[in-house]
Amino acid sequence: MDIQSIALSAGGPFLAGLAVGYAVKKLIKLALFLLGVYILLMYYLNSQGIVKLNFNPSAIAEELSMKLDLLVERASQNIIPVSSFLLGFIVGFKL
Repeated sequence: MDIQSIALSAGGPFLAGLAVGYAVKKLIKLALFLLGVYILLMYYLNSQGIVKLNFNPSAIAEELSMKLDLLVERASQNIIPVSSFLLGFIVGFKL
């Protein structure tokens, strides 16, 4: 690979990461607010006996572990675009 092909394969993902990082920064407060409302609503409905919350931490941990393994496997196959995207995401998040 020459420097020009590396620059071309890194430039697009960097710009995409920049846009996504900026958008995430702007939407994170709304997402956290909605998550808080959802959690409070679920606890209220649980206290009223309308729904029953049943948490299984071991199943959640196993599912999360499988998803993270898949993410690492896919990210390692495309290291230049992924690293460029992550760098752009970080820069966009800081803007």
